[in-house]
Amino acid sequence: MKLNIGCGADEWGDVRLDVTRTPAYHHRSGGSPTVNIIADAQHLPFKEDSFEELRIHEVLEHLPNWRRAVSECIRVAEKISITVPIQSYLPKHYLTSIYAPTINNFKLILNLPKRTKEHLWQFNIKILTTYLHNCGLNIEKVTVTYSPIVNYFKLLKYVPLFKRSWCIIATRGKNPKNTHHPTEPKKAFKA
Repeated sequence: MKLNIGCGADEWGDVRLDVTRTPAYHHRSGGSPTVNIIADAQHLPFKEDSFEELRIHEVLEHLPNWRRAVSECIRVAEKISITVPIQSYLPKHYLTSIYAPTINNFKLILNLPKRTKEHLWQFNIKILTTYLHNCGLNIEKVTVTYSPIVNYFKLLKYVPLFKRSWCIIATRGKNPKNTHHPTEPKKAFKA
């Protein structure tokens, strides 16, 4: 079975879990609810080894205790897919300067990542993958997802602004080390 944590409108997985039945963005987009279990990623209501595969995309940065969520993911699934946003390299208020309406419309067209007050954490990919490895996970693959405009203008993938998320695919080792109280990373910092 497959578990999708923080599924929102995503219909991937046999079990789709979120903190609310219909997240606020569902109402705006007119989407139908896809959530079948309401629960917190930091306290998953499943037995150990309940799932073959788990997806937790764009969720960890919102959680007060993301380490606990990672521990829970390791407990319930063999294979884990994690994505976290790549923070923009632009200065914080650059995009909301004099040309705010034009820039905001441009951001919508390009589907660029937005800074949001809902993000509690920013992640350094090297530190995050080291942390996952220290939790007993074997990192199989680390990739970058890009803004959709990169599909049309391939050279834009070399511009940091168009990088959206890190995607990490990991599997649990035979003997996960210290999954419930892994060592603290040195640099996962508050947004």
